[in-house]
Amino acid sequence: MYLEHAREFIDQPGEWYLDRATGILTYQAQPGTDPNDLVFMAPVLAQLLKVEGTYGNPVKNLHFAGIHFKYTNWQLPDFGYTARQAHMYVNPSDRPVYTLTEAVECNYVEDCSFVRCAVAHTGANGLGFIKGCKDSKILYCHIYDTGGNGITVGDVANTEANPDLPDGNMDVSHNIVNDCGKVIFGAVGIWEAFVPDTRITHNHVYNLPLGGITIGWRWDDTPSNQRNVLVEKNHVHDVMRTLYDNAAIYTLGNQPGTIIQNNLIHHSLNGNGMQHDNGSSNFIVRNNIIWKVGHDVCQSAYVHDIVWENNIAAFWGRAGVTRMQGKQLFPGLPGAISHTFKRNIYFADNIGMLGIKKFTGSLMGRNNVDFDNNIYWKRNGGILTLNESFKAWQAAGKDQHSRIVDPLFVDPDNGDFRFRAESPALQLGFKPIDMSEIGPIE
Repeated sequence: MYLEHAREFIDQPGEWYLDRATGILTYQAQPGTDPNDLVFMAPVLAQLLKVEGTYGNPVKNLHFAGIHFKYTNWQLPDFGYTARQAHMYVNPSDRPVYTLTEAVECNYVEDCSFVRCAVAHTGANGLGFIKGCKDSKILYCHIYDTGGNGITVGDVANTEANPDLPDGNMDVSHNIVNDCGKVIFGAVGIWEAFVPDTRITHNHVYNLPLGGITIGWRWDDTPSNQRNVLVEKNHVHDVMRTLYDNAAIYTLGNQPGTIIQNNLIHHSLNGNGMQHDNGSSNFIVRNNIIWKVGHDVCQSAYVHDIVWENNIAAFWGRAGVTRMQGKQLFPGLPGAISHTFKRNIYFADNIGMLGIKKFTGSLMGRNNVDFDNNIYWKRNGGILTLNESFKAWQAAGKDQHSRIVDPLFVDPDNGDFRFRAESPALQLGFKPIDMSEIGPIE
């Protein structure tokens, strides 16, 4: 049980209580600080800006530059807050789905942008392009100290494939998104769904209670407008600081043409590096560096046709790759390849490689996964455990050309995963991953 906001709880500097009936604010100041010298902000508005076009008549060519949008309120609904995930919640009595309010919201807009703006100190979400938005941009913005999501792109209602929807070609790049989810811990840094051809690139995302970047929002592989999303050269770290069951980068649903590449991920504290949840399918994960994650480097549920290639994984807390028990075979696709793992490097201390009993046994066997040309290394010697001997694993047709060998990184303990000149990884065709342009660049 967690209780807050009672006058009787004030016993430390910085704590406060507002009596809403009388309007009296009680605050215990820091030692040596006169509260009369301070500025106290009490936001009233839930929303600072709303740009609203209509279907067939969108707002066009509206651009905001260098504007700071700060301080919004968010009132707890009368029925309370029953979280679903990210910025969604439900009314327990009849289960409709609600979404958190955006401090700055755009609907049905075309060729609009926010450049070098800031959105901060919000009661709920920060900046959102929600319904019917296309050819628009969020560039070089700073989104921080938000109650909910930092940036939201897409409408949760657009779950079906609909070529008539105008949404598409959005650009979310070179932004700093940090310290979101201050009120709603289930919020994420950047959330996108059902907006084809979206680019989420060169962002710095950190200090979050749940995940960093979420793409997709169907819990099966039914086709939708979710396709051709590029998640590239983002720096995502110090996420999953409060809750569990999510990741630095999280996916849902069928996403043909989507590519997740050249991202730097580390310190996903209570979660995974990447999590491919139900329905995740038909995309590529390549050239990413994922290290120091609390749970798994890659965790999956019902998924198929996901290719992992040329990634570096190091220092995980639970397993290099895990699929949830009972979710190995995708319904209706008994012969599908769930994952292809080729030319990846797995580098650990004393932790196993595959989630316990997830890749072996009668539920799934080993027939719908493909591993080859990988490097495995455990610094204290021996093979990263595969729930059986490596010889038996290879006899089952897995990792026929893989090697158990030190990849010879320059300084892995400090995050330098460049190869020494004599590295065997180069002999296996592994391509060095350039991290010089990670995050926002001018």
